[in-house]
Amino acid sequence: MKVSFDVSDEDIDRFRSMMQKAVSTVDSLDHDKIVSKVLNDLDEARAQNPPNFIAERLEKVAVLARMVTDDEWQLPDEERQRVLGAVAYFCDPSDLIDDRIPGLGFLDDAILIDLVSQDFEHEIEAYEEFCSYRSAEKNRHAKERDEKPHAHEEQSLSDKRAALHLRMRQRRNDSSSGWRSVLW
Repeated sequence: MKVSFDVSDEDIDRFRSMMQKAVSTVDSLDHDKIVSKVLNDLDEARAQNPPNFIAERLEKVAVLARMVTDDEWQLPDEERQRVLGAVAYFCDPSDLIDDRIPGLGFLDDAILIDLVSQDFEHEIEAYEEFCSYRSAEKNRHAKERDEKPHAHEEQSLSDKRAALHLRMRQRRNDSSSGWRSVLW
C-alpha cells in the first residue's frame, strides 16, 4: 500500500524552523558527541521495531552520520555542518511528534529525513559510491597481498574522493538552477 500526502509551504517552513534550531545547536556542541548521540538514538529507535517505512528512513540517518565521521571521505566543513544539523534534529526526542510514542514517534523524523535526503541527494550518492569503491579496492588489494596499502593505493582513493566531491558539487549547482533546497 502506498500512502502519500502533500506538505504545504507552511509545513515546510515549520520543518525549516526546526532544522535551523537544530543547526544552531551544532555550533555549540561537540560534533563527535552529536554523532554518538545520533547512533545511540538510532539503536534505540531500531529496538522499538518501528514500521518498515520509518526503519528505511532511519537507515538514511545512519548513512549521514557515517558520512561526517568517515575520515577517508573528508567531507568539507560547510557540508559537514549542514549534515550535522540534519542529524542533530533526530536527537531531539520532543520534536514535532514525541519519539517515545510507539509506532508514530518517528513519523515526523521520517518526513524530515525524506526532505533532508532530497537536499543531500548528491552527497549521499557520492558517499555511497565512494564506500563501494573503497570496499572494492580493499578487496582487490587483499587478494593481491596481505600488506598495508601503499602510497599509490592511498592516492587512488584520494583521487576518487576528489572526483566525487567535485561531481557532487557540480550536480548540486546544476540542480539548484530552477530547484531550491527544501530546508536550507
